Amino acid sequence: DMLRACHYIYASAVGLQHAHEMGLIHRDIKPGNILLDRTGVVKILDMGLARFFYDEEDNVTKKYDENVLGTADYLAPEQALDSHTVDIRADIYSLGATFYFLLTGSAVFPEGSVAQKLIWHQNRQPKSIKTFRADVPDEVIAIVDKMMAKKVENRYQTPAEVMAALVP
Repeated sequence: DMLRACHYIYASAVGLQHAHEMGLIHRDIKPGNILLDRTGVVKILDMGLARFFYDEEDNVTKKYDENVLGTADYLAPEQALDSHTVDIRADIYSLGATFYFLLTGSAVFPEGSVAQKLIWHQNRQPKSIKTFRADVPDEVIAIVDKMMAKKVENRYQTPAEVMAALVP
């Protein structure tokens, strides 16, 4: 349901805003890491890849000598290049890809190898949500599109901005 998807993304943005205010970046937002409990409360799970934004000693990525951390289907373009330097806007992109999944039942780029998906997040536009669902209002599609803007400066800059966009 479109309205329910909006509520879930709004509630997820509340959690991400709180994490952001604490200086955390999740780095692995995806449907499997968002839980809806029996009372209808949305919770963000798996902070295993999270890091403090100002942490110069990003031990998770350095320990495993990794440049890319996250799940390819939901990974922000800049995170595919370097997971060490991302900020909250990478989580906003991933939340936008999750929103896309909730509305369409499909990952942004469902076919292809992991490497192809990482490249496509950087340079391809996904199929229009209208291809899957004509009932989704243009205003909601515009929110998803802005969340998933390829350039970080064109995205919402904080989860609070996503929340404000979803209120109407």
